Amino acid sequence: MRQIGSAGPAAWALAAAALAGVPAVGGEPVAATIEQVAWIAGAWGGEAFGSRAEEYWTPPAGGVMLGGFRLHSEGRTSLIEFLSIREHDGRLELRFRHYSAELEAREASPLYFELVALDAHRAVFESPVQERPKRMIYTLTETGELVVRVENERDGEVEGFDVRMAPIGGQPPGRGDGRD
Repeated sequence: MRQIGSAGPAAWALAAAALAGVPAVGGEPVAATIEQVAWIAGAWGGEAFGSRAEEYWTPPAGGVMLGGFRLHSEGRTSLIEFLSIREHDGRLELRFRHYSAELEAREASPLYFELVALDAHRAVFESPVQERPKRMIYTLTETGELVVRVENERDGEVEGFDVRMAPIGGQPPGRGDGRD
């Protein structure tokens, strides 16, 4: 498996610096189990696009983690996502789809990503089929925030944004063992 760092203090500093502009990773899918991304599990909240962002992930069970995301402001939900991370043939796949508050799908089919890099606190999913979004990068920071970086590619240029979220209610994230 390709490793992209360690959990030591120097690695945390490099990871934090890289969050402002994570370079394109590219590459082949890496072998992994769903338990290796269990640190994503939990209830997370923060601000994005002038609205409240919330993301919820279940602990792994049956080879899958289920997720939900909503963006809301002034009493109105503007975006919902249903997500899954699935272990398949020794690799991990991320799929999600955007919906309106009325559950009207915004894409014809779910967006598809493969895990291309992984370490103890960072998972990089990249799409082999679409450019927008091209990459979804999940990072658990040393301070306990979940940062989701969304990257797009257009004409060979990479652009992106970060959604920084803390555990909702100040609770630590789920352990991913089903005992939370």
